[in-house]
Amino acid sequence: MQSGIQSNASVPHGVILALSTSTSWCSVALRWRRAGRSHCREHSELAGQQHSHRALVIARELMTDAGLALADVDALAFDAGPGSFTGIRIGCGLAQGLGFAIGKPLFAVSSLEALAWQAGAANALVAIDARMQQVYHGVFRVDGADVSAAAPLQVDDPERAAEQLLSCLPDGDCAGDWLAVGDGFEKYPTLHQAIRERGLSILNTQFARADAVAAIAAYRLAQGAGMEAARASPIYVRDKVALDVDEQRLARASRSGVVG
Repeated sequence: MQSGIQSNASVPHGVILALSTSTSWCSVALRWRRAGRSHCREHSELAGQQHSHRALVIARELMTDAGLALADVDALAFDAGPGSFTGIRIGCGLAQGLGFAIGKPLFAVSSLEALAWQAGAANALVAIDARMQQVYHGVFRVDGADVSAAAPLQVDDPERAAEQLLSCLPDGDCAGDWLAVGDGFEKYPTLHQAIRERGLSILNTQFARADAVAAIAAYRLAQGAGMEAARASPIYVRDKVALDVDEQRLARASRSGVVG
């Protein structure tokens, strides 16, 4: 899936190469400015276990098409997660390697921030499947490419996540100013129903795209932000990816309504 040239001259920035590898999708975007106009080209594909190889190939193709080289890049950005532990480590590692090579700053953008930007609403409830009967979730305010967290990024079971997300909504009708985005809402019926009962539309977006990562990074670059490559790290939210035997038994019992 490849998008064409897009223009957004309202946000000044240099050349940004962005990667998103937190899911089974591999997404790469190149954002640059030429003749007073800002452009972005993005390519996404299902990569399976080939993220580390395909990301660099796609990046090279995008830069060649734009008439740019790695030396022209002013900043690198990556989807720091949460998401697939392997995927976000690959994205971070690739961005770090390129950052060290050219001595340019890095931007770690949360996958939930990217999804909030993709929603295209002033406010976004974001929830993505975290496996293990849990979701990663957060609440964001979006003003152009200025994406800020209105609530801490957390991982919870669907019921608790619904409580946390709904508590951030204003009283009364908020459907026009708020959207819910992410595959967590479709994955877990309890969460889906709770959000739909408040009248919010739900965008079942499968993955954070690299053009969203690039747009957010471009805004932050214009604000003078950025970090050295050595300081970049993934956003895990939780540090455990599997349940032990007792935890699996309790999880099964909880889902069946029998604990003991």
